[in-house]
Amino acid sequence: MEQNSSSENEEADERERPPKQIRKEWLKHGQVPRSTLQRWEKQAREQHSVASGSTSDSSTSSGDDRNSNEGHESDHGEQNYGEDGVEGDDDAADDGGDDGGDDDGDDGGDDGGDDGDDGDGDDGGDDDDDGDGGNGGDINENIGNEENFEFMPELLFTRSPHTAGQAVIQVLQLYSKHAITKSCLRDLIKLIHNLLPRGNTFPSTYYFLQNNIARFIPPASSVEHVACGFCGFYLGKLSNILPGPCQLCGRVERVKFHEFSLGVLIKYLFEKRGLSDAIDAHENGPQSDVSNSEEYLRLKDQYPGRYDLILLWNTDGVKVRRSGPASLWELSITICNVPPQVRNKFTTVVGLWYADKKPKLTTFLTPFIASLSQLEQNGVRWTHPRTGEAHISQVVAPAVSVDAPVRGELQNIMQHDGEFSCHNCEIEGDELILGPRSRKRIYPVPDEPCPLRTKESMRLQADRAEAENVIVKGVKGTSLLESIPTCDTEKSIILDYLHLVLLGVVRQFFKLWFTGAGTDWYIGRRKRLVTLFLKELRRTYEVCRCPSDVSQWKLYKGSTWRTWLLFVSLPALKPFLKDKYFQHWMLLVLGMSILLQESISAQDLDLADHLLSLFVCDTQELYGYSAMTYNLHCLSHLVLVTRRWGAPWSVSAFKFENLNGVLSRLIHGTIHITTELTNTLNIITATNSIDYLMNEAQNIRRDPRVSMLSPVHGIILTDAERLALVETLADIDDVRYFSRAKIAGMIFTSSMYSAERATDNKHICYEMRREEHFGIVQFYVRKGQELYALVKKLVVEPDRHFQHTETQLIVNHIKPVQITDVLTVIRLSSISCKVFRIGEYVCKELNRYEHAL
Repeated sequence: MEQNSSSENEEADERERPPKQIRKEWLKHGQVPRSTLQRWEKQAREQHSVASGSTSDSSTSSGDDRNSNEGHESDHGEQNYGEDGVEGDDDAADDGGDDGGDDDGDDGGDDGGDDGDDGDGDDGGDDDDDGDGGNGGDINENIGNEENFEFMPELLFTRSPHTAGQAVIQVLQLYSKHAITKSCLRDLIKLIHNLLPRGNTFPSTYYFLQNNIARFIPPASSVEHVACGFCGFYLGKLSNILPGPCQLCGRVERVKFHEFSLGVLIKYLFEKRGLSDAIDAHENGPQSDVSNSEEYLRLKDQYPGRYDLILLWNTDGVKVRRSGPASLWELSITICNVPPQVRNKFTTVVGLWYADKKPKLTTFLTPFIASLSQLEQNGVRWTHPRTGEAHISQVVAPAVSVDAPVRGELQNIMQHDGEFSCHNCEIEGDELILGPRSRKRIYPVPDEPCPLRTKESMRLQADRAEAENVIVKGVKGTSLLESIPTCDTEKSIILDYLHLVLLGVVRQFFKLWFTGAGTDWYIGRRKRLVTLFLKELRRTYEVCRCPSDVSQWKLYKGSTWRTWLLFVSLPALKPFLKDKYFQHWMLLVLGMSILLQESISAQDLDLADHLLSLFVCDTQELYGYSAMTYNLHCLSHLVLVTRRWGAPWSVSAFKFENLNGVLSRLIHGTIHITTELTNTLNIITATNSIDYLMNEAQNIRRDPRVSMLSPVHGIILTDAERLALVETLADIDDVRYFSRAKIAGMIFTSSMYSAERATDNKHICYEMRREEHFGIVQFYVRKGQELYALVKKLVVEPDRHFQHTETQLIVNHIKPVQITDVLTVIRLSSISCKVFRIGEYVCKELNRYEHAL
């Protein structure tokens, strides 16, 4: 009895003490029980409500919350409407779609994914873009839209327009975007908690934040493996090996690397991230996507289960620090069964290597190959999160998208500077002597087509190479691909257009033009004029990087070269490059613009193959034998790979290279690097899962809702503007004006939006009477529930189209236009897309998905 009485008195004393004082004492000595903290916070909220004069009446409280939310909406100047102009749900309208510069623009493995900051604060992009001001500064606008998913749904504080879950996910996205240290994250959490009103529901410490996201962190799946630090020989799992020298070389140096269980990760994606729903939603994807390719459909016939998975994988390295030799290598996969617009959400790391030496792929891939063999035979067992039904999904990884050095090591053939080094054919190549100690391998156009490599021929060549200890047509021995289920040496290698075309061919010709002094094609003397032209460009939010200074071309990223190739090069080079070289370059632009479309027919593939073959052949005639590089030769095989695996945009390494850059930025310490990255990856994985589930419906389907942003007051209309509005709307006394709008997840601006400096999102393409038109939005208008835009027309001038003389083909995605004084009012529903204004031209994107990959 005395003990019970004593415990009751202690509990009573505890209730009387200030929650903040008790919390500090408990945090000082250990972990606070969650139930105790929740009781304290509830008491504090009740006290705060009484002090602020709020009542306990539920109807009154609900009314106050609505008023509070309406006031917050007004502060941000945003009104949301459905597809037909009917006002939509305020919480669901901000879908945070594809309105920003995409971090998929990172490449080369040395970039963190968001260094394209213009420093202007006008970039209305999503959380992957650096400029945030254009969207009101939110890292992610579309939080809290999924009706069936709740994450920390309690209000952040009394009458707050946001929930605790919304605040937490934004802090976590800030952590992953800017790669801040965990120490900084801990301080940030404490700072936010202390700045919010007393009794707020924001986690008070990093410990409580971890508790809230714990259910979204994958189960412990990291396994440490050991390799010889000298010869790279695989020694086994750390838990299974005994101390001693390497069995192969006798050295005692060891390197540890991490494997993340592929089976555990896939089970997690099914049960915690809604992978099954994403697969169910992917019925009719774009015709050129990998999920509609020949090889994918063949494998789906072989593995017909609805939830059987086909993976695309990649491995690559990045130098982490300039002051040392250490490099980070990742092994990552993406799931081809999901819609392309959410594929980056299902891209994950399955292996990490951090050491002074690059890994031997036979060692680094050993755990991955063992996992794939087991999953191909036995599958992954998982439970559907909604129906509770048990499933078994078989998993195969038949394709790999990597750069040239890794391709050679995987196929076990000569590297790209050796004889017979092409991965697709048996061309030998020639050795070009440039000087006493300078040579290079070139690949002149052969008189007769070289035979293509097949898995049967490479198997015979590998057997002979191993038996006779010789190299046969470039083949040095058995390929590592033969040990991976469904992989083969003939079809599994994908020519990644990021490395092959953008960082290879495009960069090569840019260097020829601007550094090849004394040649017929040299335009380096016009470098200053080209730079002035480039600096006047103002990209859209979806174009994540633009070339600016010609003298800085060595620093250009793959996404910069993409912008140069597809949009900028033709308008920029037209006044300076001789016509025969300009016409030749147009062949590459035409060929790649066909291959990067959403829909590609068999005739389109034949045409693209013809154009790229012409480009390769004419290069030898115009630029000489020294220009016939390995990348240029492989360009002639790009259409073959496209027939097998789909358009280059759907299987490129952009998403993997971006992940590589993000991982390198997350390294802050100097020891236990892989352990540090493992813990950080868990947080990022949980963040991506929460974010994806909060916005699942908008992620999978393009949201038709329209949000009117940035209301304009006291507008003074010109006579022409007033006349155009009256002709369409008749009475304009009750009209409201806005300077921005969000349409299907994309931010559109107008001439009235003054905060835009380095970007330009007011040029549009719209349809009227089934014809395509272009214009400049002056401002947006709402009359009742109807939404309009006042547009200044741009007239297309067909005589100035870029047309290839020999083939008579026109570059259709670049339109020459002339500004007019004609104003017209259009419905927002007639706007089809944004266009990229480049001088006297406007450019349309070739597909809607690439910037989201």
